[in-house]
Amino acid sequence: MLKTPIKLVDSSSLNRLSNSVNIASDMRIAVNDGYILKVKQQGVEVSGGNDPYDTEAYMKAQKMAGSLSTLLRNACGNMHTVAYSQEELVNNFGSSEFFINKAIGWSLRDYSETNQDWVRNFVETHKDKMDKLSIREASKYL
Repeated sequence: MLKTPIKLVDSSSLNRLSNSVNIASDMRIAVNDGYILKVKQQGVEVSGGNDPYDTEAYMKAQKMAGSLSTLLRNACGNMHTVAYSQEELVNNFGSSEFFINKAIGWSLRDYSETNQDWVRNFVETHKDKMDKLSIREASKYL
């Protein structure tokens, strides 16, 4: 079955003011265990990897590629972070999706440039419910 091609932008960019990421064709994204996700109009390819016998890491990278393909297909190449308010952040806790947890961390990290104390208190209050990736990304500038 043929999937709808992903509409991608001409060049990659990150806009912190609008919390958006534009993804261009052939953009490469490094993920776990040395794997690389390469974005194409037909989908997201997985390549690389530190250990060719580690099927668990490969399957994890494949799942990320599938999730990213779906996000991009729905967003036409322009992804906005999933969380803009405290309520939206908390509602997305417990997700097993890599990009959801990454987006939570990115949102908090971006806000920490404006209000470090609020982000530090938020992470401290919710650290038991937050994914480690979200905490690591949120704490980057604290």
